[in-house]
Amino acid sequence: MENLKGKDVFWAICDSLRSLDQRPIDHGIRTAYIMYKMLKHKGNYAPAVLADFFVLAALHDVGVYKTDNIDNMLNYEFNKYRAHSVFGFLLLSEYFPPMESKAKMLLFHRVGYKKIPKRDFMYGFETDVLSLAEAADVYHHAMGQTFDSHMFAKQIGSKYSQEVFDLLNEVSKEEKIFEALRYEQYMPEVEEILEHLHLNELGKQQYLEFAMFCLGLQSTNIKAVVVPDWEENVAKVIAGDKASAQEKFWDKSDSIAWNMDSLYSKYMAVLQVLQV
Repeated sequence: MENLKGKDVFWAICDSLRSLDQRPIDHGIRTAYIMYKMLKHKGNYAPAVLADFFVLAALHDVGVYKTDNIDNMLNYEFNKYRAHSVFGFLLLSEYFPPMESKAKMLLFHRVGYKKIPKRDFMYGFETDVLSLAEAADVYHHAMGQTFDSHMFAKQIGSKYSQEVFDLLNEVSKEEKIFEALRYEQYMPEVEEILEHLHLNELGKQQYLEFAMFCLGLQSTNIKAVVVPDWEENVAKVIAGDKASAQEKFWDKSDSIAWNMDSLYSKYMAVLQVLQV
């Protein structure tokens, strides 16, 4: 795979997801572009680090391919976001090793600034950026030229921090990112940042394996896609106490009560999300 670049295997993942439905991954790439511009504007990220965050942001909604009706984006983005957040986190942490350290960003990307963990979580700021970048893309994509990034001012302190709100407005004013999105002039910059996605041979292999894995996300055989090494009878036993799983993984989503340190608890979370 010597001739394959990092961006080649990233686009393989995107193409796999587009073969299922292009809308979530296209939204993901636009969101990643906004996030990239915001982090770059802040000025303390190396190009390779920015490229990694771009990949993570592009895949932030990967969970919806299994958990949601893709036709209803507003519902799964702003109302019932827990299912795809949990499932996306599990997908990246279990099946995409290059993004394992950042996978928890998907878990908290819609909970709001106040609920993002302030301790024992090293990507709180970047998760806040991702959250606002995503909201900005959803509303800009719907509103077009009438979109104004200042519309999020009322949500400062609850959904988004003042710092991230100011950052978005600075970038919007100085770099015209929404004009670039509206007239589809942002892809040259995307290609440029992806040139800094440097992967060794193992990393390339892991990207390609994840691309193949994505092709099975809409399979009706849920357990074959999610946990191929577990037998069906074991899954049924583990799924027995759904009330306890719901209390543990859903009702306390505003804290670190998402205790997913063991394979058992991770698997319980998947079963609850999918309601097996």
